[in-house]
Amino acid sequence: DWEDGLWADRPGYPPYDGSWLHPPPTGAAVPEFECQEGHDLTKNEPAPAFSVGTGNDCHIRLPGDELPPRICRVYKEGRTWLLEALLPDGHVHHGSRPLRSGDRVALVDGDCLSIAQPPTALGWRIRILEEDNWYLDQKTERDYPNKYPSRFPARTSLRAAPPAPEELRRLAWQTDQMRRRSEEDQVRVADWSAFSQYVKRHYYQHGIECTPWCETGRGTPIDKKPPSYQPRAYPAWISDLLKSEQQLPGVDPTRRLSFESCLSASGLPPCGQRSFRGAPPWLEDLYAEPPSSGLASLSPVPGVGRPTVMPGGGGSAASSPARPQAALQPVQPQSMFAPSRPPAHANPYLRVSFRDWLESMDESGFLVQYHDQIAANFDSLEQIHEIYFKGGEIGKAFFEDAGIRKLGHRRIFEKWFRDHSR
Repeated sequence: DWEDGLWADRPGYPPYDGSWLHPPPTGAAVPEFECQEGHDLTKNEPAPAFSVGTGNDCHIRLPGDELPPRICRVYKEGRTWLLEALLPDGHVHHGSRPLRSGDRVALVDGDCLSIAQPPTALGWRIRILEEDNWYLDQKTERDYPNKYPSRFPARTSLRAAPPAPEELRRLAWQTDQMRRRSEEDQVRVADWSAFSQYVKRHYYQHGIECTPWCETGRGTPIDKKPPSYQPRAYPAWISDLLKSEQQLPGVDPTRRLSFESCLSASGLPPCGQRSFRGAPPWLEDLYAEPPSSGLASLSPVPGVGRPTVMPGGGGSAASSPARPQAALQPVQPQSMFAPSRPPAHANPYLRVSFRDWLESMDESGFLVQYHDQIAANFDSLEQIHEIYFKGGEIGKAFFEDAGIRKLGHRRIFEKWFRDHSR
């Protein structure tokens, strides 16, 4: 009866305009609840979510203290009303079906909701009218927030979840501290490794399992990958161009070329792998007039030399043709902008590739991330040594030019140059 004066306006927290609660009528055990959809004060607000229980902040508050503070919640997404259970012991029933914690079911007009095994007096009959959705505009570009429940994380059941253990609260604080120290370059690689094991022990203790996002998370493709095309025979002129192609030396022999399956469909034998024909050419062989200083200088290096051809035809097949001794050290005029200096004795540790150098410093491969930046700015490891290694230490300008910001990674580079650049 709307005229008995017992209806309470805007019950529970947060309060919703257009909602009323009536005490249990005569002969009933649960209160009566009414919600006006499309109310002038709420039709442009997020969709409502009503909680059921004995708690003081519940919208549908049950009398007495025998039942839990929060039992279930009823909320709306788009044009559909949903029921979600919050207890794991099956107190909530949708009709005759018990619901476990987190189970959600869509409600329709005439459904029965009870908080005990039916038949019971602790239940409601739900009345839903489709005409009440007049205020939802889903055909035009009008931005009614009711259509986007994900924009409002406060409309979830997380606040009904049990409080987090003190160990996990402390772990969250420690994670923030580690992140702050990392931004200030105060964390080493060993520190992160030890902290990750520390976090893993807490996760195992509380039954938390971590799965990679590439398999079960945001990286999972929406659509399944379509089946691959079957190999087709190439035209004759394309087969003539590709039949002489072979895999490069040093590559895994089991790795096939991308077009090898189509060549096999064309009736041609599979592509082989090129044989290794010796070391790559020396840097000085690329110059018509070899320079007298710099990385391409041809001054003899004790202990690190290239194969030579002895007069009379001796030498290996991989040796380069012999040159007159006078051609090895041509005299060039001094430049006032780049004065030459006597070349230093070459260090064998400085005559490796950038990738081999980075992998030799850290077996875990954390330093390989700087390979592209270093290779784009420098020609060789000897050039880095000549420019930045002064006074027995590698200069800080090298870290700025190479994009190395982590303090732990800088320490690894500094130690390597101190040990191998004497």
